[in-house]
Parts: sequence; structure tokens; C-alpha cells
Amino acid sequence: MKKFLTTVSFCIFFSNLSLAGSLYGYGKFEISKTVLNKIYDYLGSGTKNKKRGAKKSGPGTYFAVAESGNWYGAGYCPYSQCSDNPLMIKSHCEKQTLKTLGRKEKCKLMFKGNTLKWNGLGLRMSQNDDVESLISKAGITIIGSKSSNQKSVYISKKRKGVRSFTMNWRGYNNSITGKLSFVEEEKRGNINITLPKRDGNCIGSYILSSTQGTWSIICDKINKSASGFLKWNTKDGSVNGTGQDARGNFVSFAVNGV
Repeated sequence: MKKFLTTVSFCIFFSNLSLAGSLYGYGKFEISKTVLNKIYDYLGSGTKNKKRGAKKSGPGTYFAVAESGNWYGAGYCPYSQCSDNPLMIKSHCEKQTLKTLGRKEKCKLMFKGNTLKWNGLGLRMSQNDDVESLISKAGITIIGSKSSNQKSVYISKKRKGVRSFTMNWRGYNNSITGKLSFVEEEKRGNINITLPKRDGNCIGSYILSSTQGTWSIICDKINKSASGFLKWNTKDGSVNGTGQDARGNFVSFAVNGV
């Protein structure tokens, strides 16, 4: 029974990870100038909805964008009540896109609060920042801009290999060394890690932005899972990451470069 409950808890944990990953967008993306201007409005704490009287102002909670990059949906938090359900904002974006553009489009979340989450990036910004420059770090450009034209010549590359790594996993093993194999395409990859002492393998995945990313792994034989954030060196391919397992234990690792 205990093993069954543990398995169920892991399934719920990774279902939540999968849901979170599917809500936020990834990959190179273009948005219109209109959407860029609305991002500036969203990042401020001023008027969001003139028709709501005392509830017209407040900080943004979530910002979503249509797959064409031509429309958006946003939630905000007035002083007495917040619109902080990400699924609601995603649905609102899709309804507004249909109403405004006359066609159905899927929407993906771009911001949580004032933090850009596209491609797994966790970049906080304000209305006073150069937003266009900052979002370009996540591969987001403005339709028709010079940087957008430069991005369009990007060619997807598939990579695979084996790297040495070290890992500290509190509550399991504070000194793990070994080999990590990976297969990557368009900065999305799958990994396989061999654990020591016949503890089996961990399988997982990762998503990269320009220099940052997210990762998650599950290890069947020892009934453990973990996820977190990483930073990678674009020159030599080395990676450093941190995160937590399902019980809140700290996990850190370093993967050697080429």
C-alpha cells in the first residue's frame, strides 16, 4: 500500500510538472508591436481595466500570448481581488484572440507576475526596463524587426553525446559521479544517468534558453524524482544545476563540457 501511494504521489508530481511545462511557451517566437506595448502595460501597476472602478488597477498576475504572436491575454491583481488562475488567463487569451482576430488560436503563458517564464527562463523585469532587449534573451523577437530577420536564419541542430558529471543529492547520496548520456534537438533534450551501487538509472529531460533552462528526472529503482533550474556555458557546453526532489531535499550537479 505504501509503495502504491508513493507511486501515485510521483505520478501527481510529474503530472503537475507536465502541466506547468505545457502552459508556458518555448522555442523561438515572434510577437507583434501591439503585444510588446501590452507587455509594457502589464508590467506596470497602473490602470488595467477602466470599467472596474476601484478595482481597475494592480500588478499583473499572468500574461499569455496567441501562437501567431498577434494577440494576448492578461490577468491582474486589484487591491481586493486577484485574477491569478493561469488556466483562466490562457482561456481568456484564446477567447479574446478569436473575438479580435476572427480565428481560433492556442495561447501560451509568457509571464508569471513580472517574471518572464518563456523557454524556462526566470527573468524578472519592470516597466522601466528595455523589455524588447530582455525578452530577446528567451528567443522572443518583434515581427518585422532587424533581430527578427536575423533569427529567421536559425537552423535546428541535433546533438548527442556522453559527459562526465558530479551530483549531490541530500537524503540519497552526497557524492555521485558518473556518466550522463543525452540527445538534444532545438535546445530540448533527453538524458539518462547511471546511479552508483546498482541503484539503476534516472531518465529525464531539459529545456534550454540562451544560457539558462529547466530540468527534471525520475529514478524508478530508488523511487525518487527531482527537478530544478540550470545554467549552461554556450562556449564549452558545461552545465551547472540546482533543484529539489519530491520531498524537498536539495539537489545540485555539474556536467563537464567538451
